[in-house]
Amino acid sequence: MLRQYEQIKAKHKDCILFFRLGDFYEMFFEDARVASKLLDLVLTSRGKGTANHIPMCGIPFHAADNYITKLIKAGQKVAICEQVEDPATAQGIVKRDVIRTITSGTYLDETSSDARYLFCLSPNFAGNGPRLPASIVAGATGHATGISFIDLSSGTIQTNQYDSLQRAVEILSRLPVYECIYPISHEHKIKALFKNSSLKAKNIVFSPHEDWCFNPDIAQKTLCEHFSLLNLNGFGIQDMPAAISGAGALLEYLRQMNKQPLRHIDKISIYSDEEYAYISPAATYGLELETLFKTINHTLSGLGKRKLHYWMYHPLKTPSDILQRQAAVTVLKNATDIHPQLKNLLKSFPDIEKSISKLSCGYTHAKDILAIRNALSVLPEMKAATQPLSEKNRLFEITDIPELRELLEKAINPDMPLAKSEGKVIKKGFHPELDGLRDVQENGREWLRNFQAEEIKRTGINSLKVGFNKVFGYYIEVTRTNLKSVPENFIRKQTLVNAERFITQELKEYEEKILTAQDKIFAIENTILLGLQQKILNQSRPLHHFAESVATLDAIFSLAALAQLPGYVAPQISDEPVLNIQDGRHPVVEKTSTDPFVPNDTFLDCDENHLVILTGPNMAGKSTYIRQIAILVILAQMGSYIPAACANIGVVDKIFTRIGAHDDITKGQSTFMVEMTETADILNNMTDRSLIILDEIGRGTSTYDGLSLAWALAEHLQKAKTRSLFATHFHELTALAEEHSGVKNYNVAVKEWQDEIIFLHKIVPGGTDDSYGIYVAKLAGVPKNIIARAKTILTQLELQSNLKEKLTGQGALAQKEGQLSLFADVSSDPVAEALRAKVENIDVNNLTPLEALNKIQELKRMIE
Repeated sequence: MLRQYEQIKAKHKDCILFFRLGDFYEMFFEDARVASKLLDLVLTSRGKGTANHIPMCGIPFHAADNYITKLIKAGQKVAICEQVEDPATAQGIVKRDVIRTITSGTYLDETSSDARYLFCLSPNFAGNGPRLPASIVAGATGHATGISFIDLSSGTIQTNQYDSLQRAVEILSRLPVYECIYPISHEHKIKALFKNSSLKAKNIVFSPHEDWCFNPDIAQKTLCEHFSLLNLNGFGIQDMPAAISGAGALLEYLRQMNKQPLRHIDKISIYSDEEYAYISPAATYGLELETLFKTINHTLSGLGKRKLHYWMYHPLKTPSDILQRQAAVTVLKNATDIHPQLKNLLKSFPDIEKSISKLSCGYTHAKDILAIRNALSVLPEMKAATQPLSEKNRLFEITDIPELRELLEKAINPDMPLAKSEGKVIKKGFHPELDGLRDVQENGREWLRNFQAEEIKRTGINSLKVGFNKVFGYYIEVTRTNLKSVPENFIRKQTLVNAERFITQELKEYEEKILTAQDKIFAIENTILLGLQQKILNQSRPLHHFAESVATLDAIFSLAALAQLPGYVAPQISDEPVLNIQDGRHPVVEKTSTDPFVPNDTFLDCDENHLVILTGPNMAGKSTYIRQIAILVILAQMGSYIPAACANIGVVDKIFTRIGAHDDITKGQSTFMVEMTETADILNNMTDRSLIILDEIGRGTSTYDGLSLAWALAEHLQKAKTRSLFATHFHELTALAEEHSGVKNYNVAVKEWQDEIIFLHKIVPGGTDDSYGIYVAKLAGVPKNIIARAKTILTQLELQSNLKEKLTGQGALAQKEGQLSLFADVSSDPVAEALRAKVENIDVNNLTPLEALNKIQELKRMIE
């Protein structure tokens, strides 16, 4: 057995091997050591204290799903090894083989309704290090990079190809990708690429795959055979070899992992990101989109949750498409009479996408067939409920699958137990032989009682009884005193001290029926279920279409629920490069804050108001405000109502943010390096239709370096006329509004009252030069002695700064011939030189306020 184990393990070195022995999955050697720690199992052994010491641990096979979930979430791969022949007929050791390999991207998680993507990169590093072998490239892929991905619970492979590998990788930022496959010959390059990318909060498992799978010719053959096609023209990718390479390799990987034909994968779709607004990886992270999703999510089914999540990360760019979805939300919002009915239908709607996938991947579970049966049974009611809506908007259309629905309703018992359902899955009346066997099983005792009564009546032996034991089976027992009355058809079976036991032909036939009924019931039911499984997979495309319709309905229902909240409105959507939001609110902060949220206006265009310089104190709400604008745009372009009094959203093509201070130690990047990397991404990829949100550029380096970078960046945005909001503590940037058109200064208002600062959270025109940082430190609990010392130092610095302004006659950032200068040239004025020398000799760190005032008086006398 161990030799068999080692032979199988040698083919699955990167997996934890679940080796089936009886009712347990056993793990041995290093697998046992790793699994015992991850699964909190007792590590035992065979041959303890000997040279053949073998570490081992095991789990009950019926509880395997929970353990597999833990291993997958820990980044492991699991190979399921089962018996592949009947032990009753096996000669020698029972044959075993791996029937399925479960990876992070192929795992069907029943505990979660979230999407789980497997991603495939088919790169060609032309002129940049190792390339795919010529036999694989075959002159076809050129310099393009193919991408393909699938959520295994769906039936669609999405694919495309790009000139830039980096752009292909960026698509990952908007997808919940759990595993990435790529040619094994490019492992080093792929990992380096991911390490240096701006992706955040991603825990992706990397799985190198055989190079031959990426050969465009082999990949095309794989796809054509799977879809029974002569070519791929029908999917629109025939002339996209890099996309074919990725899609074919992805499908081959899935087939190798599941060892099934995967009939539920019935479609290839071109992933056209041109249809969607691009949200940069930094924006996904900085805007905390997952928190936003939790706030807006009112879906009732797993299907709807995945659909709404996809919509949020893929805001639409075409006004007509946005308005169609928004109109559907409005229609359903107003159709309050059907809300209770739809809510009841959706909240109990099973996740049939996962059920179809499990059947396709070889998991023949009755509960999955039951889920599909139950989903189809409510289809007519759902179709009738949405019929009035579909007449107003085609997004509500639902198509029936009558033949399959009627078959499953007739065949599947809706009341079958989910645990130990064997023998109870098929509905009574569907299969006559099965009904007869069940009757034998269920009515056996009654038949035996009747048989005993008839034999007593026929023989006249009142003490005659019918019994059963495991050795002799069923029997008729007659006492010795009544043996003379035994009829001729009684066949002697066993002799006892005071009785004889007999059998009759009728009882023997019944014995065979009742003893074999259970096995026959299981066999017949299994045959029927396999047939139903194939019929379901034959209808996978209309089933996926049905699932898509329900997912869309649920997502719209969720947005309609959001639209019913107080103060949510349907924004105007246009092609004009304008953002005009009246009394906008941050949906997450508004929901979670205990204080009333203060709404604010926003107006941006590409003419006189395209760059807002936002200044104001710490904690006053600058960051909340600028994030709010991006979030409202995302909501509007996904077709949602938004929290505002009214709004006109000119469609944005890309959303970029540079928010917060954070480093990335794993990539060897400092806080400032991360800041500059994200800034470079913005500058290199923005367009005149983009929305740019900047929070504190240049704060991670010296004051002069940071201010210079921030100033240059602001000037660039002013020239590009891209809609931008720039929150900063560099108050000097407010001078840009005086020099350049299109730049507007705004600040967050505060009120000073009785030595306290009140943050009003209101955005008002004009700049400010107060940050109230010491006050914020006081609120945070910084010790009083440090606060007092900080105030003293601040007073000294402000006095010194005011004195320098007096000496130069200019502000701290005077402009001279278009260049920034901290001080004007005073070298030609001897009095000014003397004053400057005097100021430079002042030790500000050891100067008391009284001494500072005396110094100022002394300097004042020098210039009188």
